[in-house]
Amino acid sequence: MESSGYVIAAYLSKYDHNLSKTDKSLLTNGLIPNSGVTKVYYNVKTGKVTFGKVGDLSYVQKGAKYLQSHKVKESASMKVDYEK
Repeated sequence: MESSGYVIAAYLSKYDHNLSKTDKSLLTNGLIPNSGVTKVYYNVKTGKVTFGKVGDLSYVQKGAKYLQSHKVKESASMKVDYEK
């Protein structure tokens, strides 16, 4: 499922007791990047919701490296700001 950082933050705020201190800070400050990935895990047996890294930008970084290594020229619509 795709969603924006704001919608992800709203969803995660319901479960913020399960988040790390760093991830809670991202939530509180509204800093979840729109291009970041947040994996949500639901355990059917226990009904417990847990999360991977909130706003993970490793996929964006890998994509940028791929584009650079294959000398793909970025168009204006392809430009992505990401943390290093």
